[in-house]
Amino acid sequence: MVRVYRKLRQDILRLNIAPGELLDETRLSQAFKLSRSPVREAMVRLASEGLIKTLPSKSTIVAPLKMPSMPTTCWP
Repeated sequence: MVRVYRKLRQDILRLNIAPGELLDETRLSQAFKLSRSPVREAMVRLASEGLIKTLPSKSTIVAPLKMPSMPTTCWP
């Protein structure tokens, strides 16, 4: 689970997996050559960090990016 979590987290933060992109549990388990359980556990952890989002249709996507607000002192 840790390997899956670290790889997915890294790919999300580096934008190798784009915001809004669908994450398919079955496809990921095949790519990592693991059962779906470790992938599911990694996805739960990523969701708790706000990096992925489960939609009402039960699909899971990479969460949209939230740009931090710039302090007003940065503007001319």
